[in-house]
Amino acid sequence: MTEITQTTDIDPATAQATNRKWFSAIDLQSKLKTSLFNKDLYFFYLGSFGGAATKFSAAPTLNDDAYLFVQYHEFDVYYKLLKNFILTGYLGLEGARGGQFTAWDLDSQLPLKQFGSGFGVGFDWMIAENTGLYLRYRWLRFEDESYSLDKFKGREVTLELKTFF
Repeated sequence: MTEITQTTDIDPATAQATNRKWFSAIDLQSKLKTSLFNKDLYFFYLGSFGGAATKFSAAPTLNDDAYLFVQYHEFDVYYKLLKNFILTGYLGLEGARGGQFTAWDLDSQLPLKQFGSGFGVGFDWMIAENTGLYLRYRWLRFEDESYSLDKFKGREVTLELKTFF
């Protein structure tokens, strides 16, 4: 996830930043293969945590000195129902929070506070040795609690036909 936000810790006389910015990030990944009713079942997790602050920290933090803290989580499940047909599931969560040195909304008087989620289902169908049909259907929701106009919800459908040479 990419987040752009305006910082406010500047010297009014010089327009230079008053604090040095320190960035840190942690990415996690895990995979698990098991079986259910003698069929392959796979679980995947991708996680990312990132931040910018006025002080050095080996891990991203959200405190009064933080400019921004973001996190992203994706959970995927694949169930091999038939030899050439796999059911898929998806859950995604993301969040971003701004700190005291970032731009605040004039109406709410709060910094950035975003949350998004997605849930999806689909399938992968290998219709030939080198050709697959991939369908995904996702429900999405996003809101920034601090900025009343920053919200949406919707659906996303993708259908791909891929041939490998």
